[in-house]
Amino acid sequence: MHIKDKVCVVTGAASGIGEAVAAPDLRARAGVLTGEAAIKVGVIGEGMVAGDLVNTASRVQSVAEPGSVFVGDATRQSSEAAIVYEDAGSHELKGKPEPVHLWRALRVVANRGGSMRPTGLEPPFVGRERELRVLEDCRLSVLAERRAHAPHGARGGEDGARGRTLVNGEEQPAKVTKQLRAGDVVRIETPGGGGFGDPA
Repeated sequence: MHIKDKVCVVTGAASGIGEAVAAPDLRARAGVLTGEAAIKVGVIGEGMVAGDLVNTASRVQSVAEPGSVFVGDATRQSSEAAIVYEDAGSHELKGKPEPVHLWRALRVVANRGGSMRPTGLEPPFVGRERELRVLEDCRLSVLAERRAHAPHGARGGEDGARGRTLVNGEEQPAKVTKQLRAGDVVRIETPGGGGFGDPA
């Protein structure tokens, strides 16, 4: 798996694990470093990774806030074409003689290597899609807007896309409470914003 893909997976898991298991207060945190580590070959059932990189990643994880992903310089440099980071400052980590500079992963803005990255301003978090698989029986309650009618454009701008909530592929009303079973799939599509001005 490519470095960018790894950070994307970890970033999504750290911020969304509580929603995935119907425990909104549950938030993970992670530390990601890039470099060489030792692995034990021939182990059956479980693998073993060791070395300074692994120990340091554990220390990085311990200073990250819940719901966040902290990375080192090498990881940021390998993936910054596709992921936006902000400076998380320098931290004293156990076993390290000098403070280690860390970065907080904020959001994914492009494919691997920076392809498909928008030019100019980054788009806001509208028109996004998210799919969750239910791990155990639970109740889903949705209170949403812009499901029946799309957001209107202004001054000649085109309308945006309307949002949708689907359970196992079946579209749901904007406001719904529904019993779910383990294995059900919930898909949330947030509305896209309406355009501003003549698109031509």
